Amino acid sequence: ITTGYSMSTQVGEGCYESVRLDDGTYKLTRFNGINHQTGDIIEGCGVTKDEDGYYSVTVPSTYGGNTISTLGNCLFYPIYFEDFDTNDLTAIAISKHYYIKELKINEGITTIGPYAFYSSMNLEEVTIPNTVTTIGDKAFAASTKLENIYFAGENKPECKTEVLKDVECNIKVSIGYKSEDFC
Repeated sequence: ITTGYSMSTQVGEGCYESVRLDDGTYKLTRFNGINHQTGDIIEGCGVTKDEDGYYSVTVPSTYGGNTISTLGNCLFYPIYFEDFDTNDLTAIAISKHYYIKELKINEGITTIGPYAFYSSMNLEEVTIPNTVTTIGDKAFAASTKLENIYFAGENKPECKTEVLKDVECNIKVSIGYKSEDFC
């Protein structure tokens, strides 16, 4: 029995890479919706950019005809580029998620994997649908500007360890939990 196909599959227009799970749904494994060198938005990836250069990203639950159930480990985790001059330390630390300010996860996603949005330094607002039942270890940890989590569910999802580690305790959560009560 396999726990998912190991080959990477492009979902839709190349906005994400994914793997097919045993139940026939897909797990998103890499976000490609923003060109990491130019900052340009890849059309059709659910990304908008405001006048200050910050992005809003909507993560789909279906894309390219495939049903997405899981946001994979390190989906938006920092990426270090091998093609930059190694003497430019600031360029090495740049990641394509750095300027994401708002994140909306669409209905149908059930799992947010470990470190999925770890260290999203400018992330301020997250909308999580009621279909999310599990949030992985440190999924939003070190996202130091996170202020609002809007959770549409009536039941609190199962939260693994340190989901909000190194995030201020005054996060507003729409279901009324304080950050330490939410996860």
